[in-house]
Amino acid sequence: MLRCNALCLLFCFVFLSNTASSAAASDFPVYIRGLLGLGGSFDTVFEDTDCSSSSPAAYFGCGPGQDGRPLGAYGDFGRTALLEAGLGIEVTDYLRVEAVLDYRPGFAFDGNANFLRAGADQPVGGEVTQMGVMAFAYFEPLTALGYVTPIKPFIGAGAGASWNEIGEMTYKFPALRQPRYSQMPGGTNTSFAWSVVGGAAYDISDRLTLDISYRYSDLGEVRTDEGTLFIQRSSSTLEIPIAETKANLTEQSIAASFRWRFLP
Repeated sequence: MLRCNALCLLFCFVFLSNTASSAAASDFPVYIRGLLGLGGSFDTVFEDTDCSSSSPAAYFGCGPGQDGRPLGAYGDFGRTALLEAGLGIEVTDYLRVEAVLDYRPGFAFDGNANFLRAGADQPVGGEVTQMGVMAFAYFEPLTALGYVTPIKPFIGAGAGASWNEIGEMTYKFPALRQPRYSQMPGGTNTSFAWSVVGGAAYDISDRLTLDISYRYSDLGEVRTDEGTLFIQRSSSTLEIPIAETKANLTEQSIAASFRWRFLP
């Protein structure tokens, strides 16, 4: 299971700083970057990886739910801070590439299931942590065309891997006498991830640059593991082998970052 906190990010940032210092003597300017942002997820749905699975059993099953949509849990992962550390190289005045480590500690799924004959209110929740490594390339179009401006727009794109961990998920059924709730096992999944970025840079000094950016990211799938489903009943707990469920995690964020160049 994924376990990382601010100390983990600090260690990685120090490691990147030491690496950048040793690489500063290369032919291309090397920099480190620290970023702080705020992100919000888009709507998503938890569904079975195979709605027809019987051994172990699919949690939702196939067919429409009580609201007419396919059976599932509809909602989003809310908002979270975005922390990022990067090591980059300025290939030209207008093109740079970098490797980054990102961390989103505060996602939590908040949604509503649509099981038949269970009422309209079927709240679902589970906490999520995301961490990833990506490679980015950034391009400054005005600089490439020879325009020298204090504020330099840029665009960028990146791809890499995302580790998504969700804790135990709870499904509640307040309209029913029993079961009143069920608990789905959590899980950790590694997915392909990609991002596109747009923003503007301002050189505070020869060494220090401020970037303000907007980013759209597809962080792959969040999955619950195959395991045991616990169903609360009036006098006992029912345990059922259950198959995986999954949901896509996409988000947008606004962020500010500082780049520090290691000049000869």
